[in-house]
Amino acid sequence: MDIVIKNLSKDYLERNIDEFINILKEFPYEYWNKEHFLLDLPNKFDLSLYALKDNMLVGYIIASQKEDYAYIHKFMVRNEFRSFGIGSKLQQGLEHNSLSLMLYKIRLVVYSFNEKAISFYKKHNYKVTGERFDRDLRKLIVMNKKLQ
Repeated sequence: MDIVIKNLSKDYLERNIDEFINILKEFPYEYWNKEHFLLDLPNKFDLSLYALKDNMLVGYIIASQKEDYAYIHKFMVRNEFRSFGIGSKLQQGLEHNSLSLMLYKIRLVVYSFNEKAISFYKKHNYKVTGERFDRDLRKLIVMNKKLQ
Protein backbone atom coordinates (compact mmCIF):
# COMPACT_ATOMS: atom_id res chain seq x y z
CA MET A 1 0.00 0.00 0.00
CA ASP A 2 1.60 3.24 -1.14
CA ILE A 3 0.90 5.88 1.48
CA VAL A 4 2.30 9.39 1.20
CA ILE A 5 2.73 11.46 4.37
CA LYS A 6 2.84 15.23 3.90
CA ASN A 7 3.10 18.27 6.12
CA LEU A 8 -0.23 20.01 6.38
CA SER A 9 -0.54 23.49 4.90
CA LYS A 10 -3.29 26.00 5.54
CA ASP A 11 -4.13 25.98 1.84
CA TYR A 12 -4.50 22.18 1.69
CA LEU A 13 -6.63 22.17 4.83
CA GLU A 14 -8.94 24.89 3.52
CA ARG A 15 -9.33 23.21 0.11
CA ASN A 16 -10.04 19.80 1.65
CA ILE A 17 -11.83 20.71 4.86
CA ASP A 18 -14.89 18.63 3.98
CA GLU A 19 -12.75 15.48 3.73
CA PHE A 20 -11.15 16.16 7.11
CA ILE A 21 -14.63 16.50 8.61
CA ASN A 22 -15.90 13.38 6.80
CA ILE A 23 -13.20 11.26 8.42
CA LEU A 24 -14.12 12.70 11.81
CA LYS A 25 -17.80 11.83 11.24
CA GLU A 26 -16.87 8.14 11.42
CA PHE A 27 -16.61 8.66 15.18
CA PRO A 28 -19.96 9.70 16.72
CA TYR A 29 -18.44 11.25 19.84
CA GLU A 30 -16.29 13.72 17.88
CA TYR A 31 -17.56 17.29 17.80
CA TRP A 32 -15.06 19.28 15.74
CA ASN A 33 -16.41 21.42 12.91
CA LYS A 34 -14.86 23.64 10.24
CA GLU A 35 -14.05 26.41 12.73
CA HIS A 36 -12.13 24.01 14.99
CA PHE A 37 -10.02 22.76 12.10
CA LEU A 38 -9.25 26.27 10.89
CA LEU A 39 -8.21 27.72 14.27
CA ASP A 40 -4.85 29.44 14.08
CA LEU A 41 -2.70 27.67 16.69
CA PRO A 42 1.04 27.99 17.48
CA ASN A 43 3.18 25.96 15.06
CA LYS A 44 0.11 24.10 13.83
CA PHE A 45 1.35 23.92 10.24
CA ASP A 46 4.89 23.01 11.33
CA LEU A 47 3.63 20.00 13.29
CA SER A 48 0.48 18.70 11.57
CA LEU A 49 0.49 16.04 8.86
CA TYR A 50 -1.84 14.15 6.57
CA ALA A 51 -1.75 10.81 4.75
CA LEU A 52 -2.78 10.15 1.15
CA LYS A 53 -3.44 6.95 -0.76
CA ASP A 54 -3.98 7.48 -4.48
CA ASN A 55 -4.59 11.19 -3.75
CA MET A 56 -7.35 10.35 -1.27
CA LEU A 57 -7.09 11.69 2.28
CA VAL A 58 -6.91 8.65 4.57
CA GLY A 59 -5.63 10.12 7.83
CA TYR A 60 -4.19 13.09 9.67
CA ILE A 61 -2.70 14.51 12.83
CA ILE A 62 -3.66 18.04 13.80
CA ALA A 63 -1.17 19.24 16.40
CA SER A 64 0.12 22.49 17.81
CA GLN A 65 2.66 23.72 20.30
CA LYS A 66 1.58 24.25 23.88
CA GLU A 67 4.26 25.57 26.19
CA ASP A 68 7.27 23.31 25.57
CA TYR A 69 5.51 20.31 24.01
CA ALA A 70 3.54 19.25 20.95
CA TYR A 71 -0.14 18.61 21.62
CA ILE A 72 -2.22 16.30 19.44
CA HIS A 73 -5.70 17.75 18.94
CA LYS A 74 -6.93 15.16 16.43
CA PHE A 75 -5.35 11.95 15.19
CA MET A 76 -7.59 10.12 12.75
CA VAL A 77 -7.28 7.32 10.19
CA ARG A 78 -10.24 6.22 8.08
CA ASN A 79 -11.68 2.99 9.45
CA GLU A 80 -11.04 1.00 6.27
CA PHE A 81 -7.36 2.04 6.28
CA ARG A 82 -6.52 1.06 9.84
CA SER A 83 -3.95 -1.65 10.58
CA PHE A 84 -1.85 -0.74 7.51
CA GLY A 85 0.76 1.29 9.41
CA ILE A 86 -0.63 4.70 8.46
CA GLY A 87 -0.98 5.81 12.08
CA SER A 88 2.60 4.77 12.79
CA LYS A 89 3.86 6.75 9.80
CA LEU A 90 1.92 9.80 10.91
CA GLN A 91 3.26 9.37 14.45
CA GLN A 92 6.85 9.16 13.17
CA GLY A 93 6.30 12.30 11.12
CA LEU A 94 4.97 14.15 14.15
CA GLU A 95 7.98 13.09 16.20
CA HIS A 96 10.31 14.35 13.45
CA ASN A 97 8.45 17.67 13.21
CA SER A 98 8.42 18.06 17.00
CA LEU A 99 12.15 17.48 17.29
CA SER A 100 12.83 19.97 14.49
CA LEU A 101 11.10 22.58 16.69
CA MET A 102 13.07 21.37 19.73
CA LEU A 103 9.92 20.02 21.36
CA TYR A 104 10.87 16.90 23.29
CA LYS A 105 7.45 15.81 24.52
CA ILE A 106 4.11 15.02 22.89
CA ARG A 107 0.86 15.11 24.86
CA LEU A 108 -2.69 14.04 24.06
CA VAL A 109 -5.97 13.05 25.63
CA VAL A 110 -8.02 10.06 24.53
CA TYR A 111 -11.41 8.75 25.64
CA SER A 112 -11.02 5.94 28.16
CA PHE A 113 -13.39 3.75 26.13
CA ASN A 114 -11.20 4.05 23.01
CA GLU A 115 -9.16 0.95 23.83
CA LYS A 116 -7.69 0.61 20.32
CA ALA A 117 -6.30 4.14 20.42
CA ILE A 118 -4.89 3.67 23.93
CA SER A 119 -3.25 0.43 22.81
CA PHE A 120 -1.78 2.21 19.75
CA TYR A 121 -0.34 4.99 21.89
CA LYS A 122 1.12 2.56 24.44
CA LYS A 123 2.71 0.60 21.59
CA HIS A 124 4.34 3.88 20.54
CA ASN A 125 5.71 4.48 24.07
CA TYR A 126 3.15 6.94 25.37
CA LYS A 127 2.61 6.76 29.11
CA VAL A 128 -0.60 7.43 31.00
CA THR A 129 0.00 10.51 33.15
CA GLY A 130 -3.48 11.39 34.35
CA GLU A 131 -7.17 11.60 33.65
CA ARG A 132 -9.91 14.20 33.36
CA PHE A 133 -13.46 14.47 32.08
CA ASP A 134 -14.92 16.16 29.03
CA ARG A 135 -17.90 18.51 29.12
CA ASP A 136 -20.27 15.51 28.96
CA LEU A 137 -18.46 13.87 31.90
CA ARG A 138 -16.84 11.17 29.75
CA LYS A 139 -13.50 10.04 31.12
CA LEU A 140 -10.37 11.10 29.22
CA ILE A 141 -6.91 9.61 29.65
CA VAL A 142 -3.95 12.01 29.48
CA MET A 143 -0.89 10.49 27.79
CA ASN A 144 2.65 11.78 27.22
CA LYS A 145 5.61 10.65 25.20
CA LYS A 146 9.16 11.86 25.74
CA LEU A 147 11.26 12.19 22.61
CA GLN A 148 15.03 11.74 22.41
